[in-house]
Amino acid sequence: MSDAAHGTASGDETGTASAVAAGRHGRGAQGRVPDRPADAVRVLHTSDWHLGVTVRGESRAADHDALIAELCEIARAAAPDLIVHTGDLFDGHRPPMHDFGRAIRALRDLAAIAPVVLLAGNHDSPVALDVLGVALEDAAVHVLAKPVLAEAGAVSTFATACGAQLRLVALPFVHQNRVIRDFGALVEANATYNDSLRKIIASYSAAAFGDFDPARDVAVFASHVHVRDAKTSSEKTIHIAEDYATDPAHFEPRYGYLAFGHIHVPQAIAGGRGRYAGSLLEVDFERKARRSRWWWST
Repeated sequence: MSDAAHGTASGDETGTASAVAAGRHGRGAQGRVPDRPADAVRVLHTSDWHLGVTVRGESRAADHDALIAELCEIARAAAPDLIVHTGDLFDGHRPPMHDFGRAIRALRDLAAIAPVVLLAGNHDSPVALDVLGVALEDAAVHVLAKPVLAEAGAVSTFATACGAQLRLVALPFVHQNRVIRDFGALVEANATYNDSLRKIIASYSAAAFGDFDPARDVAVFASHVHVRDAKTSSEKTIHIAEDYATDPAHFEPRYGYLAFGHIHVPQAIAGGRGRYAGSLLEVDFERKARRSRWWWST
């Protein structure tokens, strides 16, 4: 969660000792939700739930239910202005109906606390997320099922409790073989993946900061992307290869917080300006326990 005042961000983390312990033994050790400065914007950042995942043939449904309930409890205590989910809601492109229902219930519960923005990750099906968006049309949930141009919904503005305007720039996962199709007017056919992302991000930033007042507004950039120098988990896919790593310099210094998904290891990134929230629970085949957590930025 982020409490950002006048374009700056800092945060304190909370989470369970491990995802498995939280799921099987109830609430883990929690840090107190910090008091919110009077002029601060608060964002709750979560990511990589991977609903439907199995580990060594075992369902993680009970663990997911416990951790989602804990996340909702923390959200109620923190009272964020916005909740951002940075992708990989589901583990596969064809989520089972019971996991689809789990997603609907969880997002409705969160949307009753604050508006929710959900970005597609590389594991998410754009079709499935489009259907999810229809199912949540009556809730305060905005689903970005695929990357779009800034004027088509990638840049949005939210009111906040302190009276500031929260400008959110949201970039779902960009598949290399769909860059030209989705952003043909912005990128060149022979451009590298990184150069294409640089141009896409620059176009978003131009739209976001056109009428931006740093004394009044706070800007947050959210994406499902591999940022250079991120510490990766054991998930070895081409989409976290170094050729796909985005340069942190692509992100305008006026962003008060950078919210990332895709890498399962929770960590600060981009010189401390942003974070990977990490996976909600352990989904990689690793024996070493890792803290699974969400993040607030104030």
